[in-house]
Amino acid sequence: MSTKRGLGRGLGALLKTPEPEVPAGAQVLQIALDQIVPNPYQPRKKFSSDSIQELASSIEKNDLLQPILLRKSKDQYQIVSGERRFRAFVFLDRQAIPAILSEIDDQQMLVNALLENIQREDLNPLDEAKSYHQLAELFTYTHEELAKTLGKSRSHISNSMRLLRLPQEVMHYLESGILSTGGARALLGLKSKEDIILATSHVIVNGYNVRQIEQYVKAYYVSSEVSPSNPNHKFSIEQSDKYTQLFETNLDYKCKFKSNGKSLKLEIEFDDESQVDNFLQFVKKQ
Repeated sequence: MSTKRGLGRGLGALLKTPEPEVPAGAQVLQIALDQIVPNPYQPRKKFSSDSIQELASSIEKNDLLQPILLRKSKDQYQIVSGERRFRAFVFLDRQAIPAILSEIDDQQMLVNALLENIQREDLNPLDEAKSYHQLAELFTYTHEELAKTLGKSRSHISNSMRLLRLPQEVMHYLESGILSTGGARALLGLKSKEDIILATSHVIVNGYNVRQIEQYVKAYYVSSEVSPSNPNHKFSIEQSDKYTQLFETNLDYKCKFKSNGKSLKLEIEFDDESQVDNFLQFVKKQ
């Protein structure tokens, strides 16, 4: 493994002590909640309200088992670890929270927040991807080096970080749970951000599962030279299916419209000559 490092201590060593060391005999203080602010390096911006309420209920019954860790920053205190506990106290409308003060620099604050995130089971897939990306940048690790250090597979790290290539609009659907992680990865198979946005709207409206999204993406480009975001693209797959359904509903023939993006081709299956004659007469009347 490479010995490249962005900090004095390697990531492997930090993983063994994910929370900054507290000096022996450190005093537990009661710090007013209105003097406390979140870790500015915390990549996780949203916390489940249900999990916060569950934690608040536990604290109300059993009290706080472990003080939060803070560092002094001018006239405020920044959270080093324990933001969920802090939010639970806010939910309970408490005035102060037990805390221990620690001296920690900005880089260690960032690393601690990232490690605390990736070790959570309910981590948002985008927050996880951002955490991996920041750790890789901070320690100048390749995906393989980061995977070995964290005990993950290289494909898991790479697939996770690929999500950061999604357009912002699609990231919103993934973050809110409207789009699954597997579905989002499948959509990354499209060629442009415009196509990904268009396809995302389609699969969400139609309630596609991951398998259906994979099939939709595979059939998205009828011609490799023509894409739905191309102004020369006149006929979409959806239009082909619509015309096929319309013809089969109004005519007693098996038919299929096929699109190459620039034009439509109609294929009709006749059982006998009488059906051909009937169809020709139908056409003449139109």
